[in-house]
Amino acid sequence: MDVWREPASSWFVDGESSEGQSRPSSSASSFFSTFESLPSASPLSTPRIALERPSTAGSDQPSTASLPRLISNLVSLDDEEKSEAVIQLALLIDCSAQEEMEAIGERIRSLGGIERLVQLLEHPDASIHQSALLILGNLSTDTVDPDAEATKTLLKAHGGFAKLLPHLSSHNKLTVAYALGAVQNTCMDFEYVGVMQQSGAVARLQELLVEGNPRLSAYARNCLMNLRQTLVTAAARRQPAR
Repeated sequence: MDVWREPASSWFVDGESSEGQSRPSSSASSFFSTFESLPSASPLSTPRIALERPSTAGSDQPSTASLPRLISNLVSLDDEEKSEAVIQLALLIDCSAQEEMEAIGERIRSLGGIERLVQLLEHPDASIHQSALLILGNLSTDTVDPDAEATKTLLKAHGGFAKLLPHLSSHNKLTVAYALGAVQNTCMDFEYVGVMQQSGAVARLQELLVEGNPRLSAYARNCLMNLRQTLVTAAARRQPAR
């Protein structure tokens, strides 16, 4: 997988440098200009994204009773068993009713599922990392799970956000779509703005805006709008009280 990179800058996203300079560099100015044409909006979340069922997926629908086994098999030494488990977990979320998702999300978290899914983001098998991207993205929006913030807290604790970003540069469009959905639902954290700037993810989102794929372009735009709103919110909090 090719990873989009740009030269690292010593400037922080608020225009202050590590050397204490107060004047933003050209790269920082360019970074902020990315958001100037975007409208202000409340944070945007994707609705539940359906799994494009792999040919390797079985026909049986998983049940909540299978959750302990599926979570356990996410760390199986057998890649076929691991792949089956993560695909079945994605299918369970896909086919569960809205009123069931709060309990399912809580169960996945309590069984250590988020940490294991984060580990699978780096697995070379597309069926495995695609399913992990999809699950983490779906569990990170309250349109799917009312307790999505709990998932995002665990994702951050296990360093998961940075592991989403290389998938934005995948040559597999489905991988990119799932990665965009996950980034859109999780990027509203000021610490992540710097991560995305330094990794080149913001530049990659700009590329996706104009590549001609309507689905990917819409997701990329929503990601950038969420980043813009995160910056606006952070700036407002820094304003002195009057």
